[in-house]
Amino acid sequence: IDGRAGLAFPFSDQVSIGLGGRYLNLEYDNVTSAGRQTETGLVDGFTMDASLRIAPVPAFSIAVLAVNFIDLDSSYAPVLLGGSLAYTAASIVTFGLDTLVDISTFNTAGVNIGGGVEFLIANIAPVRLGYAFDTKRELHSLSGGAGYTDRSVGFDLSIQQQLSGENDTRVMGALRYYAR
Repeated sequence: IDGRAGLAFPFSDQVSIGLGGRYLNLEYDNVTSAGRQTETGLVDGFTMDASLRIAPVPAFSIAVLAVNFIDLDSSYAPVLLGGSLAYTAASIVTFGLDTLVDISTFNTAGVNIGGGVEFLIANIAPVRLGYAFDTKRELHSLSGGAGYTDRSVGFDLSIQQQLSGENDTRVMGALRYYAR
């Protein structure tokens, strides 16, 4: 189980904050050499995320964030500190760069670097492509997705494929409601 919920509050067009909650209960089945099946817990608990977004001009945003800041002492929910930059051109294409620093998994901090582009088709259909690199694990990932958004609701479906290491594919979905 990996359940998440979040809220965001815009103080103005230039400043907004976000807070998210996450409950994780990850286990895997282990078959012993004697043929017995046991469950092994990887992580179980509640953690939170927080972010601050500042847009000094309408086309440019800066964000700072803390992910999993309630430490569950698990590499499956690492404590991450980071920031991002985003630039929107002609209200239809957005370029973004992200950096996350993993301060809980390794003896020294690990850096995750990513970037992506989003095209907003007909002002309602976002289409995205992204790339990420985890410096400690030496993992490269490629992601893509599409969705629908209007002034009231939004939903997204995306896929992420790990390009190095083990073959890991993730399919993710999101649903958003914008209260007014």
